[in-house]
Amino acid sequence: MALKMRGGNGVAKLLIFLGGDVAEMCGDVRRRISQVIDFSWRRCAETCGEIIPHTPYARARAREGARARALAGRAMNRARLPDRRPNLTAAVEHAGRSYAVTIGFYPDGRAGEVFTHGAKAGSEIDFLLDDACVAISLLLQLGIEPAALAASMGRLGDGRSPASIIGALADLVAREAAS
Repeated sequence: MALKMRGGNGVAKLLIFLGGDVAEMCGDVRRRISQVIDFSWRRCAETCGEIIPHTPYARARAREGARARALAGRAMNRARLPDRRPNLTAAVEHAGRSYAVTIGFYPDGRAGEVFTHGAKAGSEIDFLLDDACVAISLLLQLGIEPAALAASMGRLGDGRSPASIIGALADLVAREAAS
């Protein structure tokens, strides 16, 4: 990584070797590079007001911050469903239990929301399905393709059967959206 620093007598260029190269060098060279890194880090902070990350942890945090700033400009917009919309109710069976699934559609035919009924009211699976339906609905409203959502779910050993009821819901939404 080349680091440019502006000093009182012009621009000084400093080449800093980090990572695996440092680990393979002898102790004297490592100490010298460490001194140069410390100097360059302080010097850059003094002259340009920015702190250059000099440890692997600091570099990772800086990359995460840069990614977050880049994504902030590309925020996804959630498409609101109309108050009255077409829907389809279908039955899904998973692990010997039957569930009624209602899929709400946008006027253009895209799937936009999912509701599930059939688990015992107040049970843990009922709460889990409610949360899964909210998550799937939000993903659909943010523009995620139902086929991509279904493809990302876990599968059993045969590679086709969904590993959970949530995968079965995603498969049903993908099938209905395709037809």
